[in-house]
Amino acid sequence: MENQKWIRALGEIKLSEKAREELIDYCTRRQHSANILLRYARLAAVCMCAALSLAVCCPAYAAYHLYQEKNIYVYFEKDITEERIAEIGEVLERMEGVYSVRFVSADEAWDVFQNQYLTGEYAYLRDLFAENPLSNSYNYHVTVELDADGKEIREQIQKLEGVRAAGERE
Repeated sequence: MENQKWIRALGEIKLSEKAREELIDYCTRRQHSANILLRYARLAAVCMCAALSLAVCCPAYAAYHLYQEKNIYVYFEKDITEERIAEIGEVLERMEGVYSVRFVSADEAWDVFQNQYLTGEYAYLRDLFAENPLSNSYNYHVTVELDADGKEIREQIQKLEGVRAAGERE
């Protein structure tokens, strides 16, 4: 059907008979490129976009997942003693597969919170607090070795007496 329209349109153009026949033949015949990328240009473009998306997204997702798996924050029960917190720290440092253990004080937790959430138009909220509202937010930041099973270590930490939660930052 489409070819008939072309043929009719070409019939109205003033050309020599030979030029008209060559033009009709050229328009009705399918031309294929010898270059495979040009022959399948759409398919190649889709494949390249998919490959580029995978190349960009997968490492970012993998890095995020690795960060979540290998960084564990250990939070304590409400009425835990300082001695028990120190004991838990010693247990964490001796635990197989743990790369490092760092105690995060309540003041440091409050500073991190303020710098992350109370900036710009919300900076005035800092002045509304006479004392640290995160006074019970001290925790341990545990970094797990790359070849260790972070899920297993998280489960071991969760079983320790006095630990309220072991996971992502609260």
